Amino acid sequence: MSQPGLLDIGLIVAREFDRLGVPYLVGGSIASGVHGVPRLTQDIDIAAVVREEHVEPLLKALQGPFYADDYLIRSAIRRRGIFNVIHIRSSNKVDVHVLEPDAFQRSQLERAPRTKLRADDTQLVPVTTPEDIVLQKLLWYRKSDGSLERQLHDIAGVLKFQGERLELAYMRSWARQLDLAPLLEEQLQLAGLA
Repeated sequence: MSQPGLLDIGLIVAREFDRLGVPYLVGGSIASGVHGVPRLTQDIDIAAVVREEHVEPLLKALQGPFYADDYLIRSAIRRRGIFNVIHIRSSNKVDVHVLEPDAFQRSQLERAPRTKLRADDTQLVPVTTPEDIVLQKLLWYRKSDGSLERQLHDIAGVLKFQGERLELAYMRSWARQLDLAPLLEEQLQLAGLA
């Protein structure tokens, strides 16, 4: 029996979030790869509005093939942190970023179109828009004090691939609100979009 791949694992977790009515979206390098240049990644990032009442049904649905820790999930909910869902046989992992959505995160959740992660998939999952993944990766880059160069690489791929299709006014508006305007303008200039 073949091992499920990383995207298969992510789709299983996404299906459970859909079933439980948990608002979520696929972000990180999977989203930047959908909208730009795919790169090798070791996990899937899902941002989700997980609440205490979701914990038991989620654990029950995933038990067996997956490892997820009750205490760590509840702790992540309290501190708006991250918990992992690990597929035991393959060791593939989904990082779930627990949201208590601020205005920007609400905008991301509302705008995320349901998309196929692979051409042959039938399952559609909400994926961060190209504009929002650029802004989110700029936030991560700034938070890391510039040490996460891969974020800039992902941003460059999205900007070059999407080009004129990007909603620059939307991006600039949020960049001002998030104090990212200089960083965004630098990336837009490098991509020939300024």
